[in-house]
Amino acid sequence: MKTKVFAIAAILAAISMSAATADVITRWNFNRDAGGALPASPTSPAASTGTGTASLFGGVNATGTGFASGTVNGGSSEGTTPPSADPLGNNAWQINASWDPNGASLSQGAQFAASTAGFADDVVVTWDLRQSNSSSRFSAFQYTINGADWLTLTDASRITVGTNPLGDGAGSVTAGGLLTRSIGDRWMNQNRVDLSGLGAGNNALFAFRVVAAHDPSGTTFVRTDTGLGPISATGTWRFDAVTISATAVPEPSSAVLIGSAFLGMIAYRRRR
Repeated sequence: MKTKVFAIAAILAAISMSAATADVITRWNFNRDAGGALPASPTSPAASTGTGTASLFGGVNATGTGFASGTVNGGSSEGTTPPSADPLGNNAWQINASWDPNGASLSQGAQFAASTAGFADDVVVTWDLRQSNSSSRFSAFQYTINGADWLTLTDASRITVGTNPLGDGAGSVTAGGLLTRSIGDRWMNQNRVDLSGLGAGNNALFAFRVVAAHDPSGTTFVRTDTGLGPISATGTWRFDAVTISATAVPEPSSAVLIGSAFLGMIAYRRRR
């Protein structure tokens, strides 16, 4: 009988662990669809997984078709091997051709929105970013939990800078939470922000931005390659593998089932 009890306990533990696994809520990979077509809108590409909206703000625009190679310079985390549905290779979302070199800090960039309703308040956001030599070296992460007010994340302990697949220039996070790098035209893959406990979970109004930031030691944008100004209006950023993840909250029926089974197991043991 003890064997049966232990078996039941193991099953319940497995159910509980599966319920606590982080799930991808929404993801953008900017690749072609099965028919070979690029995302329909260069300024607001559709999500590849889940539902969400991507957009540009602050006068920023898409460059050309809005999409460029994600395989160059070591490639994004999507890899350097062309997906079977995309013989032209892994694609990325390329912006700008319209930066304002004299613009205000945190006023230009890309925005992503997706409902996190039904997910716990342990939201994690990851993204790959390639900054051209003449674009802004510094970027910041902003988020909103009410759809109107944007909060700049300044807690550096919540931010992990991505890795350069070529290994010839590392990125870092400043004390004030800005992401930076020492070399241009390189991917920094899987930049990561942990928003646990900040109200981003179970929130239909959640959205975030990655924005160009002034050099924290001055009042201007500086180039990625030299660390000096000014940046170029035609400098580019490429995004790939933009992902919002969190733990799915079990359906009430699942929670009741787990709880009932556990209580039944305890009652069974007491009768024995």
